[in-house]
This record gives sequence, structure tokens and C-alpha cells, in this order.
Amino acid sequence: MRHLEIADVEVMRLAVQQEITCSEDSRYVHRLHGILLIGRGLSCYQVADWLSENPRTVGRWVHGFECRGFAGLQARERSGRPRQLAETQWAAVGT
Repeated sequence: MRHLEIADVEVMRLAVQQEITCSEDSRYVHRLHGILLIGRGLSCYQVADWLSENPRTVGRWVHGFECRGFAGLQARERSGRPRQLAETQWAAVGT
């Protein structure tokens, strides 16, 4: 098989990372890939390096998967400061 190369690796890497963060579905699949790599025998550090994540994040994925199965990889409700604007105001600014 012919060796394949990507023309601008850094731009492509950033574009792929941005695409992953665009939707919960793609983030879930990203976590699944991390679990597959762990299952292949890679360490959290290796997986984190490959997926451009923090090793502790990968460790949390593994722990969530071990405790709750696939549901442990799904995004959960996050606490945080409530929005200041109403939904109609957000719609007006295009968010």
C-alpha cells in the first residue's frame, strides 16, 4: 500500500479537533475510540497523546465506562452559572 500523507497536518489536526467538539455525538464517539485504544493495551498517557486529551480525562472515561458502561461515556448535565439572557435574546444574537 502506498504511504499516504496529509498536506497540512497541523491545520487538519485542529480542524478535526474542532469537529469533534461540535456535537455531543462526535464527542461520544471520540470517547469510544479512547476506550478501544485502552482495550488494545495502550496506557492513558498514550491514548491522551493520540487523542489530544489530558491523561486524567482518559482515566475518567475508563472509570465511567467501567462503572456505568456506555452510559458512562455519555455527556451528563453540567453545573455552572445559569445563562443571563433569555432564549429569545440568545436567538436574536444568533447563538
